[in-house]
This record gives sequence, C-alpha cells and structure tokens, in this order.
Amino acid sequence: MVHSLTRKSGLFIFSYSPKLKALVSWTDNAASILGVKDSAISRDGNLFLRHVHPDDRFIIMNDLEKTLLGKQDYSASYRWIRPDTNETRWLHCRAYCNGEDEAALIEGIIIDLTDEFTGSIIQLAGPDSTATVLAAIPRMVITIDSDLRLLRINRNKQDQSFNFGDSDFIDKDFSVGKPVLDCFKDKNKREQFENIFKSLFERTQDHIQQRIETDGKVFRLEMEPLIEQEAVKGLLLLVTDITEIVKMETQLAQLQKNEGLRLLAAGVAHHFNNSLQSIIGQAAIISSQANNPKLVRNAADSIQEIVSRTSELSRQLFVFDDSSKNVHVPVDLNISTMAAVNKVDGLFASDIKVSVNFGTIQPVLANQDTLVEALVEILKNAKESVIDGGNISIVTYEKHLKANRVPELTEGNYICVAISDTGKGMDEHTIQKCFDPFFTTKTKDLHTGVGIKDPGLGLSKALTILKNFNGGIRIKSNKLEGTTVYMYLPLTDGGIPAIDEESSIKIGTTDAPEVLIIDDDRLVLQTLEAMIRDMGFRAATSDGFRSALSVVRQHGRTLKLVLLDAVMPGMNGAAVLRRIRKIEPDLKVIGFSGAPNEHTQPLLEAGAVSLLRKPVSPAVLKSEIEKVLGTEVPKTFQQAIAI
Repeated sequence: MVHSLTRKSGLFIFSYSPKLKALVSWTDNAASILGVKDSAISRDGNLFLRHVHPDDRFIIMNDLEKTLLGKQDYSASYRWIRPDTNETRWLHCRAYCNGEDEAALIEGIIIDLTDEFTGSIIQLAGPDSTATVLAAIPRMVITIDSDLRLLRINRNKQDQSFNFGDSDFIDKDFSVGKPVLDCFKDKNKREQFENIFKSLFERTQDHIQQRIETDGKVFRLEMEPLIEQEAVKGLLLLVTDITEIVKMETQLAQLQKNEGLRLLAAGVAHHFNNSLQSIIGQAAIISSQANNPKLVRNAADSIQEIVSRTSELSRQLFVFDDSSKNVHVPVDLNISTMAAVNKVDGLFASDIKVSVNFGTIQPVLANQDTLVEALVEILKNAKESVIDGGNISIVTYEKHLKANRVPELTEGNYICVAISDTGKGMDEHTIQKCFDPFFTTKTKDLHTGVGIKDPGLGLSKALTILKNFNGGIRIKSNKLEGTTVYMYLPLTDGGIPAIDEESSIKIGTTDAPEVLIIDDDRLVLQTLEAMIRDMGFRAATSDGFRSALSVVRQHGRTLKLVLLDAVMPGMNGAAVLRRIRKIEPDLKVIGFSGAPNEHTQPLLEAGAVSLLRKPVSPAVLKSEIEKVLGTEVPKTFQQAIAI
C-alpha cells in the first residue's frame, strides 16, 4: 500500500538519523522526485544539503536544529537543484523528531510543488508577488544566484533576439535553475561574462554597462550585484531595447549633416560679403583712377588677394560633401565656431548674453562637417545651463600644452576653443561621468532609463569627434559657478592666413578725421577708406573696438559719421555703439554687415540711424551718406561712380 501510495501521490517518504548523518530508510521514488539514484543516497549522507539551493541552506539548517531540539516540527519550502538535469524545483518537506538523543530519527515526507509555486499559487498571490511585479516591468529583468544559475527572468518581456552578443547562444537552456554560462557557445563571450560576473561578486565593480548589437537590434545591458547584509547574494541584469532610440539619433545626425552646407554658408556669409564689398570698392577705384597706374596696380593686387581668400573659404564649403567625409584638410576654427553658433536654436535669446572673441589662430586638420557637430554639442550644453538667463563666452586662441595636461594629448601646440557659461556647474561625480554614453543629469524615462529630452550623448559624441582629429577635451567646473569646456586640436602649418591682432589707429590725412570706419576685415577697411576719401572726406580706420573708441574720444568733435560693422571680435557692433553714445551722444552711426538678421538687429536697437547690407556699392553708400548727413558728396565722386 505504501509503495502504491508514494508512486501515485508523488510523496517521497524518508527516515533520517542525525547521529549517522544519513538516511536509514526511504521509498524507491527518489529518482523521479529528486533526480537522485538510490545508490547515491546510500553513499552520500550530505547529498540532501548539497543539492539544496545555496540561498536556502541556512533556513533549512536553522529549522532542522529547532526540530532536533524538540522545539517544533519541521516544515520548509525550498529550492532543489536536480543533479540529473540541473533544473531547479520547489520542494516542500514536513517532518518530526521521533525518539531522543542518539536514537532520535527525523521522519517525514517530501513533495514537489514546482507546478503549484509557478502556477496557481502565483495567480493567488496577487499584485505583490515577485512574479507579478517582474511581469509588469517593460524591460527584461534577470537575476542570477551565487552559483551563476538563472534564478528569475520575466519571460513574457524577453526578446528572443537578445543573446548576450553570442550568435550561437543556446536560448532553450536559458531557463530557471540552469547555469547561465553553459548557454554560451562562443568561448570568448563565455570568458568575458564569467570575468564580469566575478568582478561583480568580488565587488571590484558595482555597475557594468554594455551596448550589444544583434540581429538588427541594439540593447543596453546593465549588471550590478544584489546585496543582503553586506554580502553579494546574486546579480541583477537589466536589458533595454534601445533600437528606436539609436535609429532616431542616426536620423537626427543625418538631418544635421544634410543641413550642414546651408548652415556653414550662413556662418561664412559675413566673410563672403566682406570680400564682395572689397572687390566692388577696388573696382570703383580702378574706374575713377584709371590714369593713376600705382593706384590701379594696388587695387588689382587687392582684388587678387580677395579672390584667393574667398577661394579658400569656398573650398571649406565643399568639405560637407559626403565623399570627403574622412578627408582631413586645413580648417579655420573661427569659421567652424561661427557656423556652430548659428546652428544652435535659441542661443541668442534675450535673457542669454553671448560674447565671442576670435583670436589670431592657424588652421587645424579636420573635417568641417563633423567639427561643427562637436562644437554644436558643447554649445547646446552651455545654452541649457543658462536657460533661465546668464552669459556664454566663446574664445579661440593658440596654446602650448605640456604632457598629461589633457588626457591622451602629447606635448605640443594646439588651437583651443574655450566655451564658458555661468550656469549651475557640475560636481566632481558629474565631471567624471559626463563623457559616458547615455549619462545625463536631466529627467530620465522610467522605462528605458534614457533621458527624455536628452539621451546623454552630446559630450561623448564631441569627444569622439575630436579624438578622430587627434584632439581632446578638458572640463573645468564648480557647482553653482559655471562650466568651461576646453576643446583642443593640434596646430598645423599652412592653409588659411591668420588675422593680425587689433591694429593701431590709422588716419587717412594729417587733419582730424570726419568719418570713422570700424571693421575687423583689413581689406574692407582699405576699400571703404578709399571710397570715403574719393567722396572728399577725411577718414580714419580701426579694426578693433579699443582703437575705435580712442578715435571717438580724441576726435569726437570733428567726426561727422561712423561706419560700424555689426559683427566684431571681442565686442559686437551693438556694444561698441553703446560705448560711442556715452562719449558722443549725437554722433551719427551707420551700421553695415553681411551677417544674418539676429546679429544686425541689435545694432539698430542700440541707435544706428540705418543699416547697409554688404556688399555695398559706391552709389548706395554715397546715397546713404547724403541722406544721413543731409548734404551732397562732391561731384568728383559722383562722376567716378557713374563711369
């Protein structure tokens, strides 16, 4: 009857001797319920403890001790790892102590309740059960025990294409109770994850993140230890499908690339218009001074220089062609920075003050397209730091770096772009992590762990681009004190002619000047000066705000007019005009520029009587001056522009 009962009910009945530490009697169904042969039971008295899940052994031994002391009957549910299949099963044992001292025996029954534990019991457990919670999590959640066996996995969320980067991963063996490493066919992958798991259990690392691409999908795998009472009990693995995020980033990068030519053209429009202005002016001089060989020759030389410079700028525009994506050519970092500034939406908001100071720098070997992308990422971060109001400063200059000053950069001469903001700054932890992909201080999506508005790739992307050009990035920041990002690119010879430092004042005649021309382009200054002289006015020129303000202070009473460029290094035209107003409130100022409206509008708001767009023809300039001064220019000039 006992034999029939145990066979049909699935009960394993036993009698255990604590003195002998072995079973003294048992039913013959151990193989079907426990996965253990009778011969193994008779040979190994500790077999029952050895195959109990490591995380449950302490509970079993503690309850067993209480039973031996006669304090309570034995009742426990625990996980059992079948030695024949490595499968984890849920067993329930009930027993009592029969007899005393050396004659004591623990007699009881064992039943397999795995189906009940994973089926109806889970359904009755309600929303607080572990299985129910795991099932609701929209990411793949995996827990691994201390023996590196799969403990839990929310199977209903598992994407079958995830294979830890091993194309031959045995997914059918990736089940509860099975050794995780046995699922790897790729020896290198197995060894890699074995070392990762080891480092997490040994606490040499507390968090490891990997990006895994497989079968056309991209996953982020995060791994960290599960700690109880300061001991690592297992590992937690979180798998997030970031395929759509990566696709959106790729599409965005493609859109930015397609807009690159237009954006760079806007950035260098000021330079092209300056060149056209100079050509028109020099052509007018040739027309009006045809009988003066020296002036004609000088004008022709100037036109050749202008064409050469404009050709170099034109060459840089073609760097945006996909065919030259990986070609590194001499690039003017000042022009790239201007293009990036124009590309960042909202950078010139009313509550954000932006100052730009372009230094005299030599060209760098780079790709214009990707270099602008890197600058844009830094500028976007600066803008977001001062979104509620503040200052952004952009400075370019040459710098000699000593070894180890910037990670991975050797000693030598570099061009630096320093972008500073007066925002909230960063703490030490943020500085250390800010170059990590997907790291962000902004609000994260609870499902993906990725920033909602910013996936956290900006600085990482910028650093990668600069490294491709043998450059690097250094960050200086203090909490609540703002941030400065230093971008370094190695200096190269040749290429684009450098711009000289601000020159001293040049006055066209020995008498006090009547017209002051302020522009940072020397060729534009020369052309406009010649045109103004041909009109019969005494002229002074300045390529910087300091010398310009000095002229106004010294000759304010004789000055009738100022021609002021809208975009200047160090201080923009609007700021210069406000300074002029403080010195000579009634001095008339005409603005002129080839820059976009957002750069020229502040000049009108600061008090310019009118604004001329470069290139300005002699006839248009003459007409505007007559209107502003209320007087006609001499006939000699009128005849010259009519030729």
